[in-house]
Amino acid sequence: MFKIIVFILFCFSFSSILPQSLALKSCLSGNCRNGKGVFLDSFGNECKGTFVNGKLEGYAEVKFKNRETFSGVYKNSSIRSLGQWTDPETGKILYGTWIEDGDCDKKGCKTWAKFIPDSDVECIFRGLFKENRKVGKGSYTCINGESFDGTYANDLANGRGKLRYSAGIIFEGEFKDGHPVFK
Repeated sequence: MFKIIVFILFCFSFSSILPQSLALKSCLSGNCRNGKGVFLDSFGNECKGTFVNGKLEGYAEVKFKNRETFSGVYKNSSIRSLGQWTDPETGKILYGTWIEDGDCDKKGCKTWAKFIPDSDVECIFRGLFKENRKVGKGSYTCINGESFDGTYANDLANGRGKLRYSAGIIFEGEFKDGHPVFK
């Protein structure tokens, strides 16, 4: 019985030390616990900035594994600010407001570039997000002339809206799951 208790205590103490040692191995330079440092996260993204209790806090720069970069203000390791995003393919810098894992302020939020899945057309969306999904009143404008102004639910156009196609054709009416409803 004594050996079992000692073994359980050993396993418990080892498991509580293990995450700390793994976190220390991911710190590339500086103080990634409480100070300035460069940290490689579990996704392969390189985070450079100020850390408080092991989390990004304040201005930071992130180089994502896919070569995208983002610089802006973090709070508890979540993006909460105006920032800039760099497209790795074109090098183009896009600016906007990003609120990750939460609600936007009354002024709304902006996101950028290629928010339309499987599209090479660059668009800028202006509107509200909740939990990284478009909700409520919002609009987008694309470089090819397409634009939309209306209501979003579940990250898609749902409800009343006005869509102007790049060819100049306009649809004004109801949308469901991102598509016009033709009656």
